[in-house]
Formats: sequence, structure tokens, C-alpha cells
Amino acid sequence: MIELENLAMSQWGMFTTAQAQQLGVRRNQISRLRDAGRIEGLSYGVYQYASGNQTSHADVKAAWLSVFPKESAYERLEKPSFDAVISGRTAAYMHGIGDFHASPYTFTLSVRKQTTRDDIRYFRQEIDSKDIILVEHVPVTTLERTIYDLIRLGEDPDLIANMIADAARNDYRFDHERLAYLLKPLAKKHGYATGDGEAFARDLFARNAAEPQFDQGISNLLRSMKVIAEAGKAVQLNSESLHSLMQSVIIFSAAIEAAQKSYAPTKEQMRVIGDCLIQVADAVRLYQMKLTGETRKKDDDD
Repeated sequence: MIELENLAMSQWGMFTTAQAQQLGVRRNQISRLRDAGRIEGLSYGVYQYASGNQTSHADVKAAWLSVFPKESAYERLEKPSFDAVISGRTAAYMHGIGDFHASPYTFTLSVRKQTTRDDIRYFRQEIDSKDIILVEHVPVTTLERTIYDLIRLGEDPDLIANMIADAARNDYRFDHERLAYLLKPLAKKHGYATGDGEAFARDLFARNAAEPQFDQGISNLLRSMKVIAEAGKAVQLNSESLHSLMQSVIIFSAAIEAAQKSYAPTKEQMRVIGDCLIQVADAVRLYQMKLTGETRKKDDDD
């Protein structure tokens, strides 16, 4: 049993029935461990020791182990290419973005494989290594690849939109170019010119990502500029606050440029932009008045 415990320690406290049998542990011994409360069943043929720290997303990790139950997590992760990559709704769940449930657990495999389980889905497709990242030590599709898979698999468009907006609110830096490339084969089906993944990706971001990112950036900048403007009205701007003002102007200008590339701001957002610019102009003007007054005073003293 020591070998089994050591194996489990290397894969989130879990082991599969197949792994246990390879180590000479019989099914009736596994049953006795379960009846004694030392282990608990997580998924079909996957158990976890009850003692020790509990891992997060245990259900997903157990499902991943069950895909190729004879091999250890270490063996599978050391392969030149991953044999099963967490994809689709399960990948969105692992990223902690949106409202997708983890189940049915969705995996993209490099080989053909079937299952009779209702809570698992397999898809055979090659995934470029640049579209895979490790999340909690298991292979998961990147957010861009996840978006592509969700659209390809016909998942709820509203849930996909919410996921993209949620990622934007959390300041996720989308790889626009990569998503555009991935969406090429889906473009025509969704009303775009054949292979025009760029237009498809641009519209996705414009509808769901650009506005939350823009609003958050403007909100933060507006708060800081109001403080600067109030200081300016009191003619209390010094070199430090002027530097802060100039930094805000630079960031603000970059935000406007980025937003205009992504989508057309609404009238309300343009009003906010105008307010910010007025505050900047007022603060600079008041600071210049202060400098002029100090210069005149110095000349009079001389």
C-alpha cells in the first residue's frame, strides 16, 4: 500500500483502479479502504485519500486521470505532446471565467477514443502547443482556443459572450491575432466572408470585451483626474502632481486609441472622455497660472 500512497501523493492524492491493480492492489482491498473511510470515490474508477490537503477542481482532475487510467499523471505530462487536453466548457471552468459548468467534462485527444459515460465528452483533434497552458498542473486550452472550441461545439452564445466580457473585466489580455487565426474555418458559417477570422474576432471583442475594458479604464482614470482637478482648483499642484497628471494623460490617450481600434464608443462614453479632457485642460491651465504668479512674484522681489 505504500507504493499506492506514494503514487497518490504525486497526483493530488488520487489514484485509479487500474493504477492500483498494476501495483498489485486487488479490488477487494480498495473496497476495504473505502469502507474504512480512508479513501473516497471521486469519479468512475478514481479514488482520493481522505487524509491530507484537498486539491481544488478535484472533479476535473479525476476525470482527466480517468481518460488514460493506467498511466500516472507524471508519465502523461512528460510526453512530447499531451494526450488529453481539457477543452470547451471544462476549460472555461478551469480558467475561472464565465458561468460554464465543468460537466460534461470535455477533452480533446490526440487519438480516437470512445466512452459510455454521460459526464465525459471526447473530441479528436490536434491542438497546437501554443494553444495549451498548464492550469493547476493539468493541460488546458488557452482562453482564445477555448472561445474557438465553445463556438465550434455550438455552446450557448450568451454564455460565451458572458465569458468574454468576464475575462475583459478581469483585465485579461486577449491575443486578437491568435483568435482571428483560430476562427478562420468558422467564419463563413457565422455570416462572415470565407476565412475572415479577423472580422469574426473583431466583432466578438467589440460586442463583448471592448466595452467592459474601456469602461473600467475610463472609470479608473476619471477618479484619478478628479483628484488632480480638485488640487488644481485650489492652486496646489506641485511638480509631483503635475507628473502624475501627465502620466494620466498618456495612459488616457492610449486607452482612447485602443478603444477606437476595437469598437466605436457610445455617446455616453464620449461624454465621459470629454469630461476627462476638460478636467485635464483645467488642471494644466491652473498649474500654468500658478507658475506665472510665482514667476511674477519672484521678479517683483528681485
